[in-house]
Amino acid sequence: MPDTLTPERSAVEERLLAHFFPTFRLTGRTAIGTLETNSHALYSVAVELHHFPFGPPTVKVVSPRLTNHSGQLLALSVASRRMHHLGPDQHGALRLCLHVPGQHDPRDTLYKSLIKARLWLEAYETHIRTGEMIDALLSHGRLDD
Repeated sequence: MPDTLTPERSAVEERLLAHFFPTFRLTGRTAIGTLETNSHALYSVAVELHHFPFGPPTVKVVSPRLTNHSGQLLALSVASRRMHHLGPDQHGALRLCLHVPGQHDPRDTLYKSLIKARLWLEAYETHIRTGEMIDALLSHGRLDD
């Protein structure tokens, strides 16, 4: 299968973004926008589509720079199973761990990834308030079951 987003698939993704995540724009191989949590905090998020739709997208929190409960930058740490992140990219944006390797389905949409990112951000804010690790709040299995 080609590693590309067809014009038809791009149109579907753009319609879903416009309806459910209107702050997001699909430009080339990246969707960029803002997610707002229940506490009204705003997070700038980038979704890279290097292998999408045949592989999961890479979802990153670009800003603000995220810290753990103790105030240490998460982007200074390596990947963490307990915090469900894959460490920083080369620019310091935190890559979120939202997809179980090998379980991506080409029918999965950006909508699904952004819903998972939104859930991750709610769990992250709970971690900041309570110190509870994200793995205690989110499953390591499929979030769509």
